[in-house]
Amino acid sequence: MQSNKKLLIIGAHWPNPNGSGTGTRMIQLIETFQSQYEIHFATVLPIDDNFCNRHTIYGHRIELNNQSFNEFVGEYSFSHVLYDRFMIEEQYSWRIRKVLPECIHILDTEDLHFLRKAREEAYLKDFIVNFDNEYTYREIAAILRVDYSLIIANYEIELLKSHFNIPLEKLVFVPFLYENIECPIVNFDDREHFVFVGSGKHRPNIETIKLLKNSIWPLIRQSLPKVELHIYGYELPAFVNQMHSKKEGFIVKGYCENIEIELSKYKLMLAPIPYGAGIKTKIFDALKCSLPINGTVYLWEGISSEKIALNSIETIDKQLFVSKSVKLYQDHSLLGELLNYQLELCNTLLKRQTTVKKVLLNTILVGSSSKLSIEQRMIRYFSQKQYEFFSRFLEQKNINS
Repeated sequence: MQSNKKLLIIGAHWPNPNGSGTGTRMIQLIETFQSQYEIHFATVLPIDDNFCNRHTIYGHRIELNNQSFNEFVGEYSFSHVLYDRFMIEEQYSWRIRKVLPECIHILDTEDLHFLRKAREEAYLKDFIVNFDNEYTYREIAAILRVDYSLIIANYEIELLKSHFNIPLEKLVFVPFLYENIECPIVNFDDREHFVFVGSGKHRPNIETIKLLKNSIWPLIRQSLPKVELHIYGYELPAFVNQMHSKKEGFIVKGYCENIEIELSKYKLMLAPIPYGAGIKTKIFDALKCSLPINGTVYLWEGISSEKIALNSIETIDKQLFVSKSVKLYQDHSLLGELLNYQLELCNTLLKRQTTVKKVLLNTILVGSSSKLSIEQRMIRYFSQKQYEFFSRFLEQKNINS
């Protein structure tokens, strides 16, 4: 669609919906914004012409720490810019503000990285959850610098409001924008085995696979000696591939381009996720294939109404998880009941998507940087100077070399 409003999206790479939930989310945002904006997508990687043609957008290859980027944004006079995570905002926002001072800056957090990182540290080191670290400072500062941040889950909005005093008018609730899930009728007699799906680039998925391999799957296998657990994932590390054992029924399948076809073969997804943040796309992938899930509170956080303590990690009762998994696998009526319950849970969230899209577009279209408080302007000014000087140093270093 031709529009006098031009939206520049800056990402670390081209979105890949088969690789992770972040790719799916970015494509949903592109499709939503296309009704009002001319969309341009920029990254340091070579232009993906197939992606651009498929989604009817303009693609650009940009350089990091280079004056050519300033000239690029000046040439197109973008009215809005969307950053794919806070690290991208740190690198480019100061340049855009110098060239286009009226441009509206939007941050897609995808999930709150500092929350996931703090929980990861607490889980791996058996500490309390601690937000007092550089990762938190950087992401919160980016949220304060931009005009709007897209937040995927309500509990993350509540955290930003209550713990960090982020003004609500800067936060826009945007969950995954799927259509309501209408899964096909399933006969569980035609299905077999357990399955887990998760990108190898996402640390909570790796910890889940390790937990399954070392603690949970051996116990399930004792009760169901002929049943297998199949592991799918994009860019799984070598040590995960080495976990493959036909004897143990632990089958590492790796990357699958059309995961929905494969998921339709299984009885139950196992997802004992020990920590995380945001909303997990594996839920929607599974339910679209009439595949129920046995998961932890962290899997359902952002969809269910269950509250999770912020200062500690919820311990997984492994014996309870194992016994529930075995019972579900053997009782098809329980599987059906679980599937219906989980569908209702997700569709309750998805019913809001029309309203979410309207709020998203209306809020950002009329957005203005004039709403920033003096404190937010100070944070923008001083932190922006830091990134500017570091970027200029690297730029000059590249010239000299």
